[in-house]
Amino acid sequence: MRTELQAGKSLADVASAHNISRDVLIQKLTDAENKRIDADVTAGRITQAQADQRKADTKARVTQRVDEKFTPGQPGPGGPF
Repeated sequence: MRTELQAGKSLADVASAHNISRDVLIQKLTDAENKRIDADVTAGRITQAQADQRKADTKARVTQRVDEKFTPGQPGPGGPF
């Protein structure tokens, strides 16, 4: 995957090449991020209000990262959403 990203592909491009649709990838990553947010609430690291605020834009942030093209020498896809 790293090789494909370094070649200038987006996470959506890589997923598509492996027969995973962009929408499925976005949903899975959004679900995973929301679970991490819920775990932060459970652990007392953030409040429920903070969690609700973060969850409100999770899908938009994930979608942006999925569609980003990797540029060598710059932060790229795959980091925290």
